[in-house]
Amino acid sequence: HRVKNNLAAIIGLLYSEQRYGSTDDRQMLIEDLIGRIQGIAQVHAMLSDTEWAPLPLDELTRQIIMTTLRTLPKDVKVNVTVTPTPVRIAAKHATNMALIINELTTNTLKYGLNGRDMAEIRVRIVAEDENTTLFEFSNDGPDYPDDVLNMTRHNLGLYLVKTLVERGLEGTVTLRNEGGPVAAIRFKNIQSKG
Repeated sequence: HRVKNNLAAIIGLLYSEQRYGSTDDRQMLIEDLIGRIQGIAQVHAMLSDTEWAPLPLDELTRQIIMTTLRTLPKDVKVNVTVTPTPVRIAAKHATNMALIINELTTNTLKYGLNGRDMAEIRVRIVAEDENTTLFEFSNDGPDYPDDVLNMTRHNLGLYLVKTLVERGLEGTVTLRNEGGPVAAIRFKNIQSKG
C-alpha cells in the first residue's frame, strides 16, 4: 500500500513538472525530480525503521533538509537550525511533509543563496493545540516578491507546496517576509505528540 502511494506521488510530481516545468533547462528539471524522489526514499526508510510509527517532525525535517543540501557545491555553506520539539508527524502525512520540506529547501538554494556562498535556514515547529501543528520554514535570503506573497505567480515549487499542504495535509500555507521569506504551514496532525 505504501509503495503504491509513493509511486502515485512520483507520478503526480511528473505530471506537475510537465504542467509547470520549462523544457529550457532539462538538467535542472531532472535534478529537482531526483531531489523529490530522494526525499520520498528518505521518509520511507525512516518510516520502515520505526515500523510506520509517527516520526519526530524535527528529525524528519533535519534529515530531508540535509538530503537536499547534498547537491550543494563544497564551497557553499548552509547553516540549518531546527528547533527541538516533541511534535511527531503521523505516517500518513510524512511523505507529503518530506516533499514540502524538500521544495522549501530547494527554493532556498535557488533564490535564497542568490549569488552568495552562505545561507541560513530556520525551522520552527510548534504544537498550537493538541491536534494542530505550526511549521514555519524561513531563510535569510531575499524577501518574497509581492506576486509570490499574493500567490498570483504560479511556479512549480509553490504550486507543489500549496497543493501538498491543502490536499495532502488538509492544512493552510501563508507566506510573509520577516528578515527573509517565511512559509507558515498549519495542519491537523492527530498523532502530533509522542
